[in-house]
Amino acid sequence: LAPSNVSIIGQPAEMVGKPTLKASADGSEFGLTGDVKVSIPFIGKKIAPEIAKALTLSLREEVAYGMERL
Repeated sequence: LAPSNVSIIGQPAEMVGKPTLKASADGSEFGLTGDVKVSIPFIGKKIAPEIAKALTLSLREEVAYGMERL
């Protein structure tokens, strides 16, 4: 799978990563590795882990919805 960018519209944050899809006992498993960048001077690096948590939760919800629809 090709590298992906996840942006938060109207916010100075983005995630650049590489998605993976592999077989599992239940069918398939989606994964994403990457880096979060927050473009706010002085505090960007401090809040990046919280942004990563929020993006991860959002992506998990999207994957769950997609699996439900399939």
